[in-house]
Amino acid sequence: MKYVFKYLFVFIVTLNIFYTLYSNNIYVLDQSNKTPLQNATVKITCIVSDCIDSTVTLKTNKFGFVKNPIQKKAVIKISFIGYESIEDTIESTSRELKYYMTPISIMLNEVVTTGQFIPTTVQQSVFPVNVLNKERISSQAAVNLRDVLATEMNMRIGVDNILGSNVSIDGISGQNVKIMIDGVPVIGRLNGNIDLNQLNLNNADRIEIIEGPMSAIYGTDALGGVINIISRDIKNQFSASLNSYYESIGVVNFDADITANFSDYRFFLNGGRYFFAGFSNSNQKRFRDWKPKEQYFANFSAAKNFGDIEIKYSGNYFNEYILNRGEPRLPYGESAFDDKYFTYRLGNSIFIKGKIGENKYIDFIANYSNFKRRKNTFFKNLITLEEIITSDSTAQDTSAFNSILFRGTFSRDAAIKMLSYQVGFDINLEDAGGRRIENLNQNIGDYAAFLSFQFKPYDNFIIQPALRLIYNSRYDAPIIPSLNLKWNLNDKFILRLSYARGFRAPSLKELFFNFVDINHNITGRSDLKAEKSQSFNSILTYQILSNDYLLKFEPRFFYNHIDDLITLAAVKKDEFSYLNIGQYKTLGGDFNFSFYSSTLTFNTGFSYVGRYNKPEDYLIPDEEFSFSPEFKTNIIYDWKLFDIKLSLFYKYTGKQPGFTLTAEKTPLKYFIDDYHILDFTLSYNFSMNILPDLHFNFLTGGKNLLNVTNINQTAPSIEGFHSSGSTILPIAWGRTFFASLKIIFN
Repeated sequence: MKYVFKYLFVFIVTLNIFYTLYSNNIYVLDQSNKTPLQNATVKITCIVSDCIDSTVTLKTNKFGFVKNPIQKKAVIKISFIGYESIEDTIESTSRELKYYMTPISIMLNEVVTTGQFIPTTVQQSVFPVNVLNKERISSQAAVNLRDVLATEMNMRIGVDNILGSNVSIDGISGQNVKIMIDGVPVIGRLNGNIDLNQLNLNNADRIEIIEGPMSAIYGTDALGGVINIISRDIKNQFSASLNSYYESIGVVNFDADITANFSDYRFFLNGGRYFFAGFSNSNQKRFRDWKPKEQYFANFSAAKNFGDIEIKYSGNYFNEYILNRGEPRLPYGESAFDDKYFTYRLGNSIFIKGKIGENKYIDFIANYSNFKRRKNTFFKNLITLEEIITSDSTAQDTSAFNSILFRGTFSRDAAIKMLSYQVGFDINLEDAGGRRIENLNQNIGDYAAFLSFQFKPYDNFIIQPALRLIYNSRYDAPIIPSLNLKWNLNDKFILRLSYARGFRAPSLKELFFNFVDINHNITGRSDLKAEKSQSFNSILTYQILSNDYLLKFEPRFFYNHIDDLITLAAVKKDEFSYLNIGQYKTLGGDFNFSFYSSTLTFNTGFSYVGRYNKPEDYLIPDEEFSFSPEFKTNIIYDWKLFDIKLSLFYKYTGKQPGFTLTAEKTPLKYFIDDYHILDFTLSYNFSMNILPDLHFNFLTGGKNLLNVTNINQTAPSIEGFHSSGSTILPIAWGRTFFASLKIIFN
């Protein structure tokens, strides 16, 4: 019997030692293969008042675990490069904990939807997709789409202080860049462009950018590329947030959102107000170079899943008011003329998407959008402050645009061995009405069917041809083909090649819209030809991936050839209209280097883009291509010990030469000066023990630290013809400093 007790005693002691050694362990494992992850960062923060060490940061050993030194209620955060981060609240316990990390790298395996058969990863996509995720957007304290694109390479921002900001991609601008929200084209182009300042990012989960023609998939307006803002998913839990933002130039923003679920239904609601007081670089008393602006916006979504199918309704509302104060009238300065611009945008969408069988997927969108812009001129008494709308009918206008979209795709993955396919339809109807529209009302319809195959003769080689058939109610449209190739040469090299044709029918604004005021004199032209294009793109990706970091080297080359490009040109003195200019080409390349680790994101790159105009019957008396350089560097350092992120965004935009036609149709060379943009942001995340369900995100920093305001141009600008022939182009309102506080309740 004594041996029984002896062995029992040894067993109990051994078990106690084993329990002591392993019971407090926190294991970190790979979700896909259950293997331990070495060097994962585990941060434990005690959230009760009697802790000795409130926060500890540890690294997992070769067996994938750390020992928890805080045996009290705490918040645990686990991060590891190439995996989705984990955050959890653990109770006071001595038991073993296991966490499984999902191998979804934001660098390699970010899920994208733009142009895809089904949601897939960046690594697997045939198209080279540039993803700006919510961490990147937040790190730059970007308020709207202009803010985040201003430091991206191959993207040039143009500014009109009335019509807003616009973007060009690879030297192709205006109507040729398709901007979408969740796959729905944004309505409301003025002077051929969507105002980037009107697209706030408070509800954005990420921005997906494809440089190069996507006409076979998305039709008209996609010759230069696609920018798709993807909204946040509606989560199946309650959460709310309140965000405030202040910038020293006179910007004050507030927005809030709430997510809730009732039974199987999920709801999301957000709204906000953005305000800008206006700014002038001169000493003028009333007039502002940068017009005072006020925006109100709201979004509502409701979703429900029926098995693998999600049905979602989404509605959005936008309201903008811009005030253009005139200078006091001579000789006594007792009165002035003021222009007021009111913009309204309303959208309603229904989304149906998901899996309907083995390897079968559907994606359907129905959308109705309305855009209205009203301009009124008032005579203001500066003594009594009374204002009266002027009797001049040409100074008052309301223009309205409506669009209806029906788009659907059916995708079959692995229909037969090595072959997948997608078929779809795309119907876009648009009408315009108003005093400035020829005959008061016009409409245009675009009906298309498209087909795409994905053929994999080998596991590492994909061939994806596509074909689009179009019927346009005003123009004869050709068949639009495209061909994309993706070749994984080995585990480090990926080569992507593409060729595509493009087609763009002139918009109703280019055909029939007349815009005349003190700063603009633009008339539509109903005899415009449709644009047609050919494009070639290639990109080689070389990557080195380890447990601690990822290195990427990406050289890229592109060539675009557009016939009958539509652009704004002088037709008489101080009068401008849209013209087909013959041939337009862009040629260039870029090189990107990226480094990612658990604490550092470093991206730098250089590009060289050439542009070539050849108007019909006119010979440009100089070299064919006029080249301009760009250079960028983005750095984000995550100081995990203190939950602080330091971010730096720099971009050099080189001197841009080009040609335009004078009113006498003489070719004229112009130069736009170069400039530098530098932004810095500090972000700090924190929570309080007494309010464990509240999380705070504080941002502060400076924008445009090099104080760029205006740049010079030696001849009238193509994009600025309507700016009274000024040789001064606005870029930004100078150096500013900002602070933002976001409160999140989960």
